[in-house]
Amino acid sequence: MESKGGAQSGSQSQTRTWNARVIAVVAIVAIIGVAVGFGLEATILAPPKIIMTDAAVSASVSSCATRPYQWTFDWTLTLVNFGGANGVATVVFLVNGGTVDINQYTVPVGVPVTQSATVRGPDHFDSLCLNDIPDLAIVAVIRA
Repeated sequence: MESKGGAQSGSQSQTRTWNARVIAVVAIVAIIGVAVGFGLEATILAPPKIIMTDAAVSASVSSCATRPYQWTFDWTLTLVNFGGANGVATVVFLVNGGTVDINQYTVPVGVPVTQSATVRGPDHFDSLCLNDIPDLAIVAVIRA
């Protein structure tokens, strides 16, 4: 009988060792799976980060003798996306602080995108050729 107990004890010891190994492997796989999952989530959910790296404007007046008395502004702008996903930037064009146009531009990750836009200032009616002040800004960025 003693040999039976010794065999049972050895079998139980092997079973415990096997169970401990299985638990250790399952724990390691779970930890690696969670780490990979967080890494993928960070990559998948990484937002675009679009900035304007260059903007230039040239201005011309339609006419100082006849209506409309307004300036035309020709913009060239470069957008760059340093984020983790392709994005769409909404750019607002302003004249004298008021919005005169809004455009959206798709910007892939790491690829500079140069765009052009023409906007007109307000008609000054009876005020001949007043100077207008143009400006532009990125007002929103979303995933493409």
